[in-house]
Amino acid sequence: MTLSELVAGWIAARSINRAPSTISGYKRLNRLYVTGSRVGGIQIEDLTDLDMVELLRPLIDRGCTRQAQLLQILVSAALKSAVKKRLIVFNPMDEIDHVKHRSKITPWLTVDQARKLLTSSAEAGDPYYIAWLLMLCCGLRRGEMLALAWTDIDYPRAVLHVYRQHIDVDGVHMITTPKSASSIRDIPLDDHLLTVLRLQARPSGAILEGVSRTMLADALDRALLRAQLPRVTLHGLRHTMAAVAAGDGIPVKVLQSLMGHAHYQTTADIYAHVNQRPRIEAARLISHTLIGARLEI
Repeated sequence: MTLSELVAGWIAARSINRAPSTISGYKRLNRLYVTGSRVGGIQIEDLTDLDMVELLRPLIDRGCTRQAQLLQILVSAALKSAVKKRLIVFNPMDEIDHVKHRSKITPWLTVDQARKLLTSSAEAGDPYYIAWLLMLCCGLRRGEMLALAWTDIDYPRAVLHVYRQHIDVDGVHMITTPKSASSIRDIPLDDHLLTVLRLQARPSGAILEGVSRTMLADALDRALLRAQLPRVTLHGLRHTMAAVAAGDGIPVKVLQSLMGHAHYQTTADIYAHVNQRPRIEAARLISHTLIGARLEI
């Protein structure tokens, strides 16, 4: 059995309980970086730690450390299962260091820039205006926005029901429930937002009917260019919502609920990135303590 065959079998055995998007991601990693590679064609009993380095090195050299990290996790898990089944004596991936990855901070818009994007889009009659509005005000993920229907806006209760996501599995577009239960949430809508939504609303159907992930990303690029704003990604709009919340002093636990994060630390890390006020205040207090009194004399 080759490494590529082992990984493919490991993926197939886990396709019952794991989300389709997760399995699709596993298959993509195997297809792109294992199948067809020299290492992927080696019999598993002949694999060495140097083969593992060779498998990961091209991604690391290109700076794709997150992809290398995911590939290492996938291949190591498959090899670990082979050890458990006594197909091999040891896992060669255990003999090398873990790939290190440093997450990049997602750029976001300032409050003034977000307002400019909305104003420019409204004035231009941008058909995606409603998407920018909801993603900025509600912190929706890209897949959540694409799966949203007009009937998900609950006007009597003044909430937005978020319980579906749009995913791409092997080139096929699907609407599924989120992987995390915390992603299923009701987001309160204030009177101003409800008024705008009523003006834009349609009787039924998807809010972004027939729109793909690529189409939505391209539309945002056009909208930002038209408004003469710096480029941010769709995820950057979600970060913008977090930045506004941090600036308004909204507690992290409340923001976690609004954003649908499964883990408090995820929200806290984003909050720390976007909220500069505590750091600025700390720097001011330190400087004042050390030199402020002397400078005031």
